[in-house]
Amino acid sequence: MALYDAIGKTYVQTRRSDPRTATKLLEIPQSSQAYKIADIGAGTASYALILAEYGYRILAV
Repeated sequence: MALYDAIGKTYVQTRRSDPRTATKLLEIPQSSQAYKIADIGAGTASYALILAEYGYRILAV
């Protein structure tokens, strides 16, 4: 557990969202008129936060 705790301290800094992926993710719900999105395996939820900034309701797991 000690190794996991040590890695966790910097995980959010090293696992940032890729702007190219974020752009593609924003295209998907626009074409389907979705407003609720489930982010399964959200990790640090960096992509969920981007989608939420654009008004989507997000369930991050």
